[in-house]
Amino acid sequence: MDDLLYISRDIGAATLLIATVATPLLSLIDTTRAVEYNLSLPFAAHSCFLVLSYVVGTVCLLVESIRSRGELPDATASLSNTLFVCVIVIRLESLPTKLKAFGWYLNCAFWAVLQFIELSTAIRIALRPSSPSPYFQVGLALAIYRALTCLILLILFLRSYHKGYRSLAQSDLENTNSPNADTEDVDKDNEGGDAGPGITTADYLGLRREAYQEIEELGGWLPYVKKFRIFLQYTCPFGRRLLQIRFVMTFVLLVAQRFIGVQVPLKSAALIDAISSKRNPWRPFAMFFFLSFLNSNMCLSILERLTWIDVDVSRQKMLKKGAHFKVLNLDSYFHSFVQPTDIIKAVDHAESIDKLLDSVIFHLLPNVFTLFFAIYNIYRRFGPYMIIVVMYMVTAYAISEKRSLAATIEVYGKYVTARDNQERRRQDGVHGWQTVSVHNQVKHECDMYDAEVDSYMGQLRAYYIVVYFFWFIHSLIFQTSHIIGYALVILMVYTGRCTIGDLTAFLGLWSLLWDPVHYLTTAVGLMLEEFLDADRLRRIMEQKARVSYGIQSLEYDKGEVRLERLSFTYPGSKKVNIDGISLTIKGGTKVAFVGKSGAGKSTIFKLMMRQLLPTQGAVYIDGQDIATLSRDSLHENIGVMQQSPYIFNDSVMYNVRYGKPSATEEECRQACRMAGLHDIVMAREGGYDANTGKDGANYSGGERQRILLARAFLERPKIMLIDEGTSALDSETEASIKQSINKVFAGQTVIIVADVDRIIVFGQGCKIVEDGKHDELLAKNGVYVGYWKKHLGEGGEKEEGDEGEGNDDQEEGNDDQEEEDGDENDEDVLVNLD
Repeated sequence: MDDLLYISRDIGAATLLIATVATPLLSLIDTTRAVEYNLSLPFAAHSCFLVLSYVVGTVCLLVESIRSRGELPDATASLSNTLFVCVIVIRLESLPTKLKAFGWYLNCAFWAVLQFIELSTAIRIALRPSSPSPYFQVGLALAIYRALTCLILLILFLRSYHKGYRSLAQSDLENTNSPNADTEDVDKDNEGGDAGPGITTADYLGLRREAYQEIEELGGWLPYVKKFRIFLQYTCPFGRRLLQIRFVMTFVLLVAQRFIGVQVPLKSAALIDAISSKRNPWRPFAMFFFLSFLNSNMCLSILERLTWIDVDVSRQKMLKKGAHFKVLNLDSYFHSFVQPTDIIKAVDHAESIDKLLDSVIFHLLPNVFTLFFAIYNIYRRFGPYMIIVVMYMVTAYAISEKRSLAATIEVYGKYVTARDNQERRRQDGVHGWQTVSVHNQVKHECDMYDAEVDSYMGQLRAYYIVVYFFWFIHSLIFQTSHIIGYALVILMVYTGRCTIGDLTAFLGLWSLLWDPVHYLTTAVGLMLEEFLDADRLRRIMEQKARVSYGIQSLEYDKGEVRLERLSFTYPGSKKVNIDGISLTIKGGTKVAFVGKSGAGKSTIFKLMMRQLLPTQGAVYIDGQDIATLSRDSLHENIGVMQQSPYIFNDSVMYNVRYGKPSATEEECRQACRMAGLHDIVMAREGGYDANTGKDGANYSGGERQRILLARAFLERPKIMLIDEGTSALDSETEASIKQSINKVFAGQTVIIVADVDRIIVFGQGCKIVEDGKHDELLAKNGVYVGYWKKHLGEGGEKEEGDEGEGNDDQEEGNDDQEEEDGDENDEDVLVNLD
């Protein structure tokens, strides 16, 4: 009858365990609002004492059996108590701070069912014949105590939940009675500026956002991890038969290694038993030696690594190519808001993302297999009490790992942020050394970097403390379990229930048991780090290009450009950069745009190149809306020479030929002659093969502009947009270059700072304030005359551009700042294309 009682308790505990594990999954389908609640200190105290009562009951059973019979008792009752300890601890550890209605019902049912089980146990003990043993009264008292404690816990849980529910209802009532609350919050948020609270070019896209905040918003790890499915196309060998075969072979070899690894200690035990019993040892020795050889690095292990090489290399290649392709195909919105340093570091830190799939398939699954196989062999050789020890160990490990994750996620997230900040500061200081030096800010930069390093090392120290603390806890759990298990096996050997070979088998099996458990505890942390390291790249890969292209080809006629009610506002800004401008530029003419920094001139050119999308209106070329044109067709017909573009760290020939890769060397040299670059290049060692250095560092500003002019002359697009293309040249060279421009682009539409047919002067919001020829505008004595005098001076001398106008177009990105600074350099008339 007692066996029936304990078996029914085991079934009840197993049912509660399944319900506990399934609760978080079933709660996902619940659409009701979650109620936040705080469990009181009495709830925690009663829970601890409840768990302790089961441990005390197990100890009492052991002591009574050993004293009365000199051996371990039947494991049914102890296993029942162990199951309840595991179930209650897992239930308490899995309780969230917020519960939906479905979770509330399940938790109430849990404590009610547990109370019923313990009350039934108390009645059964009370009804059976009394025993003179004091342990009979202890068992009855413990059952009654557990039933009463479950009732108390149920009441405390209902009280806490009801209090949270009332707080939620009160909050809803206050929001209902305050209809302007949302508006007030929005206004308060927008006090930080046009882009909203704290929105900057660095975090507008959310790339620097800390991962734990996103995890909280998503509601846990599962939806967060699902977001990383975007990398499967690079890490899984889809559609590649040979790699798929190697993938499967690697998995099979790993499983074979784990299976043989479990067999080795069993064969070692058989060998020792054969020797101790003076049986023929050579057959078990041969089997032990053969399995050991298969499990060594000379056999299955090296085969597995050789099979995996091609798969690993292929995945890394695909990930690098895919990330680079994604970044280069994102539009100006992305590249204006994200610093190149952030992009590069995101890719560098995410190189181990392909190892996540390995962790699941080639490490997690084989280790789980090893764990269960080791537990099975331990149970078969040493009985259920060893399983009880394992259950306590695994439960303690699960609790420790859950706490470890909760502590690590926030600490490691802050560590990643601090690491990226110090790296960004270091790169900015090195890349901007010349600016740092001429402004005598070396000490300032060093102090800023020192502060970032101190913060980084502080976060690294905090992370190490958390990691090492939980390593200690894990080791303590394992060693305690090992000692208890070792003592049980020694007792079995001492009583004759086991042999010396079983003792050696226990040592090997426990080691195999420890390895998977240790991996599962450390692997979660390692996988967590890999997720967090890849988080920024994942956010980049999730970005969608806002600019789309059509499929039509441009039917070029005269190169007429028409802007029709064109308006634009940068995302996150309340400032209107372009406000309904309508403008027609006849084909084959040369037009200058004139206006202050921030007037929106550069934005017009980005809209013409379809790097940005207008919020209203359209751009037409020869009557065709550029939104309908393919990317290749649009860019083949329109060329842009930026004021401060990037010079690739390659040869002069490579940089000149970049606009037309199919050009011959002679064509490139002719373009360089027209740009006044040929003699300069030939005077240097290496000539056209000489390296330009990082961003053209080996050449002066004027020489870099000549390289870009040569590129434009070589490319010869139908419509040419030139932004301050000669601002860094002397007057004599500038005049020569302008003649070359007029010759090369004769009869083509050109918007340029040069002798032009028409000048358009822009005011605030890119409104056209004046429009006409140079002489006509001078005669009007209006806004253009002010620009003319300001830029060329009364005596015809060039003056330095006004950089104090303020960069009103901060949203135009990092490159726009440098390009706008040259708006007011020396030219006959000003054209500014940022």
